[in-house]
Amino acid sequence: MKLNIDCVRDVMLWVEAITTPSQLASYVNTDAVDSDDGFLYINADDRPMPNAAQKKLLEKYSNETLVYHLHYCIEAKLLTEFDSPDGNIIVIKDLTPLGHDFIGNIREAQNYSPAKAIAKKAGVETVNAFIDIGKEVAKIAIAKALMG
Repeated sequence: MKLNIDCVRDVMLWVEAITTPSQLASYVNTDAVDSDDGFLYINADDRPMPNAAQKKLLEKYSNETLVYHLHYCIEAKLLTEFDSPDGNIIVIKDLTPLGHDFIGNIREAQNYSPAKAIAKKAGVETVNAFIDIGKEVAKIAIAKALMG
């Protein structure tokens, strides 16, 4: 699957908005839950359901895309995963320091849009390149704020 930097950003913002020292972010893999045919969940009321924040993400991206990008963010060391006893739920403890830096530089649209345009112009579509671009865009934003 092709990496979608918009999806990476949205996943990171979703996790950041939910997690606290005592609150984890849980993503229900709806494809897996729907296809399990009651094997794990004897009672329909036991099936995990997406919360409102996940449903909002699902309006924008497919479940398959979100699962891929969540796992990508974990493997890229942007997110810390919590081992879930239910394989149909992806549980995130928090953003890593790298994840905080990544989203901190591109959270605001006035930084994200130029970073995305630079990445497109440069022909790069990796998170590492986007982290570097985000840092440079943030430096420019800081310099403008200091001058103005």
